[in-house]
Amino acid sequence: MVTNNIPSKYKNIQLWDKGKHGLVYKAQYKTQDVAIKVKLPSSKSQNTSLLEGNYLKHVNKLGIGPKLIETTENYVVMEFIDGTRIDKFLEKATQREISKVIKAILKQLELLDETGINKMEMKNPYKHIIVKKDLTPVLIDFERSRFTTKPKNISQFKEYLKKHQLDFSCI
Repeated sequence: MVTNNIPSKYKNIQLWDKGKHGLVYKAQYKTQDVAIKVKLPSSKSQNTSLLEGNYLKHVNKLGIGPKLIETTENYVVMEFIDGTRIDKFLEKATQREISKVIKAILKQLELLDETGINKMEMKNPYKHIIVKKDLTPVLIDFERSRFTTKPKNISQFKEYLKKHQLDFSCI
């Protein structure tokens, strides 16, 4: 585990998930569950923690994403989102639940598009949207985001919906 750079104020650190460029740990901070993303030493990506922290600051102002707690060159700490990945949610949810969640996702993506933030992963967002038990979708993983004059979050997400034969025309 790559936890040697994580301060002792974070307790009960457990490996939660592994990505292409980093590891995600679940931990306790005060009374709150947090997610701590740490770059893999083998990753060639640069400044991913600082980039993600910067984008989380921006999107948090819009009410999007997990709440940022701390960011350094080595890690980013944010609110832990407990829920189901969007792909698993879509397999089991009712049409009414799917409609509600997709509407909420599209509202968030519209805000990102209006702000000029392209999330870059909405064409295949299965690891980038967590649906909480109360059906609130949370966009996660902003390290690849970019500011642009022509963001494509909504169009990319609609491609994903089409690919999975989900009808969003009634939304």
